Amino acid sequence: MSEINTHKISVLAALFQDNKVFEVPHYQRSYTWEEDLIQELWTDIREVVLDDINREHFIGAFIFSNSEEENLSSGPVRELIVDGQQRMTTLTILLRAMHDSLLKKHSYTAGTIFDHLIGGRYESRPFERLILGEDVAEFFRKYIQDEKPENFRQSRRGKRKVERRIVSAYNYFLRMISEEAKNRKMSVSDFVNFLFTRLKQRLFAVRIKVESDADAYAIFETIN
Repeated sequence: MSEINTHKISVLAALFQDNKVFEVPHYQRSYTWEEDLIQELWTDIREVVLDDINREHFIGAFIFSNSEEENLSSGPVRELIVDGQQRMTTLTILLRAMHDSLLKKHSYTAGTIFDHLIGGRYESRPFERLILGEDVAEFFRKYIQDEKPENFRQSRRGKRKVERRIVSAYNYFLRMISEEAKNRKMSVSDFVNFLFTRLKQRLFAVRIKVESDADAYAIFETIN
């Protein structure tokens, strides 16, 4: 087995802010999370990330391998997600719901959150930080990652099950953000700022990087 790099990471800083594109390989299953798993993640965020000042929340391990596509020095580094795509997809949807919950879409916070979805927005070649499998990549890009998705959202509520899961997750997070802000007697914008800060400070994972798919799957089988 080739060299394996393993270390603790801040999820938002390392998975959504580095100069990297994370791709779901074509052989991976599509997005499968239903509301029970999304609710479980939100409960962990609410009870640990937001309220327990003495704990960090570990969201598990993310396993990556090198992309077969060439990594150009002038562009972002490309990595394949061997394990963790469901969590990364769900967190991307959460970030989009946080962005859209803000009343001032052009505020500093809104821009900072959006930079976690799209890298290099002010450069000549902006890029999506997360690319899903071919069956849903275009829908995900237009519904979650597009800077102005309103027209697309009005006409597309999700024709296929995987698309409806994405829409459902997005709507769930919108509701939870609104409800949690109300429960805490905060404005939605203040709550989003609070949530964003705590996610950056307290949401962690283990990042495992290997050179080949064979090594990645060996680790995946051991963990699971």
